[in-house]
Amino acid sequence: MANRLTPIKNINRNAKNWTAKVKVLGKWSPRSAQCSPVKYQKLLLADADV
Repeated sequence: MANRLTPIKNINRNAKNWTAKVKVLGKWSPRSAQCSPVKYQKLLLADADV
């Protein structure tokens, strides 16, 4: 069975069960949320459409 890849531009909040093959162009240091133990990290991603 072949994987169905979704371009980044087609991914939105309502998208489910998607897979995107991407390249990481930039990665920032992890940061803590203000009122919870959750950590966040910003990533700059690109797919083949760029």
